[in-house]
Amino acid sequence: MQPLSGKNSSLVEVSGMPLAVIDARQLFGNASGVVIMHGNETYKLTRTKQNKLLLTKCHNEVVDVSSGLRHI
Repeated sequence: MQPLSGKNSSLVEVSGMPLAVIDARQLFGNASGVVIMHGNETYKLTRTKQNKLLLTKCHNEVVDVSSGLRHI
């Protein structure tokens, strides 16, 4: 993982691809997880008891982005 010199410091290069760097503390805040909307798919990113990250695809859940709180 190499920082891209002379460019945005929040980008690194991995296997020739520029990738964004996001600190997990900023991403989670005080929450135990985050929901990621990707097109028509919904994913849940959570922290395990071992402080590892787990990305799970949410199946059969309906997410209404206009209602505020979502049930997943």
